[in-house]
Amino acid sequence: KRTLYELFGDKETLIHLSLSHHFDSLREEHKELCKGAENTIDAIYIVLSNIIKSGHITSRLMNNLNKFYPRLHQQIIEEHSQSNRSGLKTMILRGIEEGIFSEKFNIELAINILYSSANSAHSSLISLIPEGMRGEDVIVQIVTTFFRGLSTPKGLEIIDMCLDKHSSSLKR
Repeated sequence: KRTLYELFGDKETLIHLSLSHHFDSLREEHKELCKGAENTIDAIYIVLSNIIKSGHITSRLMNNLNKFYPRLHQQIIEEHSQSNRSGLKTMILRGIEEGIFSEKFNIELAINILYSSANSAHSSLISLIPEGMRGEDVIVQIVTTFFRGLSTPKGLEIIDMCLDKHSSSLKR
C-alpha cells in the first residue's frame, strides 16, 4: 500500500503543500469575487468581507501551525506575504488610475504600514483594543482608515458608499 508520506516525503511537506493550496485557492476566490466590483474600493471591501467570513478558520490554522511547526509557519507567512502585497499594490495602482487614490505617497511604505497595523491588531497591541470591540471591527477600521488616507475626495465618497453597501457582510 502507498501512503501519503510516499507521495509527499514527510508530514511538514504535506502540511506546507496543503496550506499553500489553501492560500492560493483563497486568492483565486478573491479574484473571482472582484470581477463584479464597481471599482477598486468596492473590490477591497468585497475581499475584506470574504476574509472576515473565513478568517477565523485561517487564523486557527495559522495559530496551530505556529504552535506545532513554528519554522513552517514563518515560511508560509513569508511565501504568501509577498504575493498578497503584490496583489494589494496592483489594487492601489488601479485605484490611482481610477482617480480614487492620490498618487502622492510611497506605495511600498503604505503597504508596509497597513500590514504592520493589521499584524499589531492580532499580536502585541491587543491590549490597546477597546474592551468589547470585535476583531472584525478592528480590521475594518484599520483598513478603512488606511484607505481614507490614500483617497482623493472622490475616493472618500466611494468609501462611505461601500461601507454602507457592505456593512452587513463586514460582520461575521
